[in-house]
Amino acid sequence: MRKELITLLVASVSIANGAFAGTPRANAWFEAITATAETRPRDAISAFDRISALAADARSWGEYALAAEMRAAALAEIAGKDAALARIRALQESLAAAPAPEAKIFLEAKLAWAFLDFSQSYRRGTLRGNDDAEPAAELPENIAEWSNAQLREAAAAHYENVLAQSDLLKKIPLAAVKTPKVFSAEDLRKIRSFLEKHTLRERGSDEELDELVNEITRLDILTLNDAPAAEFPTLYDFIARDAEKFYTAFAPGAFPQEKAELPASEILLAPTAEFLDSVPAADVPAKSPALRALQILRDRTQFHAGDADRSALARAELDRIHFAQNKCGEKATPALEAALKKFISDYEYFPISAEASALLAEIYIAEKREPEAHEIVEKAAAKFGNALNANRCKEILAQLEKVELTPFVFPNVWTSSIATPVF
Repeated sequence: MRKELITLLVASVSIANGAFAGTPRANAWFEAITATAETRPRDAISAFDRISALAADARSWGEYALAAEMRAAALAEIAGKDAALARIRALQESLAAAPAPEAKIFLEAKLAWAFLDFSQSYRRGTLRGNDDAEPAAELPENIAEWSNAQLREAAAAHYENVLAQSDLLKKIPLAAVKTPKVFSAEDLRKIRSFLEKHTLRERGSDEELDELVNEITRLDILTLNDAPAAEFPTLYDFIARDAEKFYTAFAPGAFPQEKAELPASEILLAPTAEFLDSVPAADVPAKSPALRALQILRDRTQFHAGDADRSALARAELDRIHFAQNKCGEKATPALEAALKKFISDYEYFPISAEASALLAEIYIAEKREPEAHEIVEKAAAKFGNALNANRCKEILAQLEKVELTPFVFPNVWTSSIATPVF
């Protein structure tokens, strides 16, 4: 549906105005978005090239990198079956041509992900699945012939190049590299007005319209699920968190020593000082990607341990709880429940506590403790209802309060903070 709406959006501007009458930058982005939606990758590439030039002139490096990344995706679409390899080569070229360190940081991180994705994708007639080759062995000239181990080594090397610049990253405010707003309020008014008149009566809903308009305004390489800026004050916070996701995305089967190397769940869920003392520092070689992710999380935690504003520390602490939950599974449940309760108490005036409430509620639901789940999400939604952090709480609350009647079953519905069943 969204693709249909964007395609119709092209016609909307053509019909209403003859052409989109915005700034050169807005015109280029509009063309790039619509060409992508209409599967015209060559036209999209042309538009992305114009955006890159404009962004370089304005020293808008987040926008420059975003255009380069989307251009690589368009080239990958043209390549068809060789899309993953085409994406790597396009990003390599963009990285080599990038005119500023900030742009190179983003592009090298994206290149690392491209190599990792390629190592986990199907490759016809290659060493797909062959991890016997030593990572440091001589590399074939053709990247498509590299073993999975060689691709993973290249992926990690690129991300380590980015992390080696941590001192610089910690000095760059995240706001300094965000993409400035592309479309003016008047641009969006015209788009919305036409869609309301000519599209949504038959093809969509108000919610889909809002989703579309929001989507074309969120043109930013800093995809953080709209997390509050206070939780990510520097470029380092964004890059480090992305690096943690990168290293936990490695296929675990290739690293049988991973479980033995990771700390016990008690350490992962311990107080901050104990966690910092128990996990090796970032300069200690890690034998598994999961431990490397934990080392980066440790560094991010230490970076914010003394902050007056505890928002960034809270984000690192909750990410640590997520890590323990993902790596330890059901074995960590009692300690995980205690850690979440402590987090909610420690950060009760921070919107991020609503995310912890949602995690705790999901544990309760899995254990058939719906009344307790209802109580905790209802409290968090009432307290932080206008914060994006509370969205999951509101979703859980709606699910718990939904009545689905059948001829045979009359389910309980929890209608207040007091666990009172209503039949």
